[in-house]
Amino acid sequence: MPSVQWSLICDYYLIDQAGRLSLLGIFDRLVVPQLPVVYPYLHVVTQWHLGSARQFRLETRLWTPTEQVLATSGELPVGPVPNDQHLTINSFANLTLERAGQYLVELLADGETARFYPLQVTPHAPPATYRPLGPV
Repeated sequence: MPSVQWSLICDYYLIDQAGRLSLLGIFDRLVVPQLPVVYPYLHVVTQWHLGSARQFRLETRLWTPTEQVLATSGELPVGPVPNDQHLTINSFANLTLERAGQYLVELLADGETARFYPLQVTPHAPPATYRPLGPV
């Protein structure tokens, strides 16, 4: 079964003409002004080690703190690929985050969990406006 070498969540990604990957806004937690919030774009970027397998079925799931599936990429075929490493990017748009807590990213290969990792969502009110105590 393929294994995960690394996986990150980011706001944006770019693959240039030379095939180089750039990731912007890498995060493992979201601090939001209030809940619920609609998060516009979230990309799960994963480097897989395929071993002897040159193709597999990939699925990425996002789970809520109450263990409900928030979003899924659906099962996607990968490969066949010429070498034993492969990069995948799963994009999710307009995710409604209803509550604070630990969300989970689940990566599956051929229907089996390859890795889970957390995404913490925390509400935080913006700081109060500064007001001097005396005359200025």
